Amino acid sequence: MFNGKGFVKMYAPNGAEVYLPFDPARIRRLMAEYERQGLTPTPPNEYERERRDRVGAFVVRSHINGDGSETPVVDVYIRHRNGYTDRLRSLRVYLNTDRDRSKFEAAFGVSLDAIEIYSNDKPLERGKRPDQEKYIYQPQHPVWVIWRLNPASEKDENAPKRLFVRWEAAGNGQRRQQQSKPQQQQQQPNPQPKPEPKPQPEPQTAAQTTAKDAEADDDPLADVKQPISALVIVDTVAKVWNVERGEAAKALHKAFDRGVKISVREAREWALAQM
Repeated sequence: MFNGKGFVKMYAPNGAEVYLPFDPARIRRLMAEYERQGLTPTPPNEYERERRDRVGAFVVRSHINGDGSETPVVDVYIRHRNGYTDRLRSLRVYLNTDRDRSKFEAAFGVSLDAIEIYSNDKPLERGKRPDQEKYIYQPQHPVWVIWRLNPASEKDENAPKRLFVRWEAAGNGQRRQQQSKPQQQQQQPNPQPKPEPKPQPEPQTAAQTTAKDAEADDDPLADVKQPISALVIVDTVAKVWNVERGEAAKALHKAFDRGVKISVREAREWALAQM
């Protein structure tokens, strides 16, 4: 383990070797800190080692539980280094809790309420049926899925071969707020959107309206065009109407054609015009 040169060899979760400073007087504290960061003094076995693959496409399905409730399932299609994305599902991820859902939305920058759900218990095959392409989405920024081999699959052929660990997304801020785009040609906006009537929020004072307008004018990203399902667009409308994010997302999808891009400023102006 020790190489005699003031360094200690540790192993990352993916099996990579790393050499870190070693001080015999602080061995316990250093080892505890290294292990807290996910490093181990022994290499992980085949089932402990983490793998990392880029998400080339994903589909969200609805799983019907025994009690009749529904759980969102994300079917992941891995993208390889040569740019090819698997036609068959590579991994499935159950969004069992609100935390699972929030992590998915944060990684992909998309509101789950704005995604068209594929109502089928079986995963679809990419490129097989044109009518199913509308359910297939591509991340607009790089997203990776971290997974491990499932030891149970050695004895049970029905057990999944891969176990989900976590998502990892490239960049932050504005890039993570962009919505994932579907794998189809973008359509032109509807010239006359007709959303359903929305609950009326409390009236705004002139001072509040002026302050919001000033805030929008100062925001350098207020005029950046983004898909109508982007979190920042949905949240803008939800904030103006004082409604839940899901209700705002449904209204946007009913008012605009799929694939339309608008800016935060346009979303705010549109939402105010419907009040």
